[in-house]
Amino acid sequence: MDSAFLATDTRTLAKQWFEGKVPDGATVLTEGHTAKSFNTSVQLANSRENLEHAIAHFKAMGDNGKARYFEYELEVTRARRYDLIFYNWDNLDRWESYKSLQVEYVVIRPADLLGNEKYEGFGEKFLESLRSDPDYWLAAQFDSKAGEFRGPTIEIYMRRLPGLS
Repeated sequence: MDSAFLATDTRTLAKQWFEGKVPDGATVLTEGHTAKSFNTSVQLANSRENLEHAIAHFKAMGDNGKARYFEYELEVTRARRYDLIFYNWDNLDRWESYKSLQVEYVVIRPADLLGNEKYEGFGEKFLESLRSDPDYWLAAQFDSKAGEFRGPTIEIYMRRLPGLS
């Protein structure tokens, strides 16, 4: 069997790191839509409040299938839950607009922001603004290393605590 298939995925490593270091309820900016992280990104569990909001939204729209999906997620997920704020190619905004929401952590796949044509014009500026922001620092990075790990590079940024440099 190819050893690449046995290698741990960077998204799994990032999730394990995150759940081991970040407290429940932290505000996190990550890739996703409505109330769920993209399947190609780090799978973090959304807060009960955010999921309940999504359920009400889908029920009001008559989309009972999606509402039931999130009801099921509320019932079965036992992982730490976070206040997830999602960006995607439909709503990616300037970094400053997310920073103003008091985001504590940012979980990104830089190659997607730089290489996905859907982010053209915004992805590079967003990433550059985040990386150069003195109020945030790169807390963890997970790379594919010569067969040791597989998956995309994941970067996790953390807001600096006031008074610390």
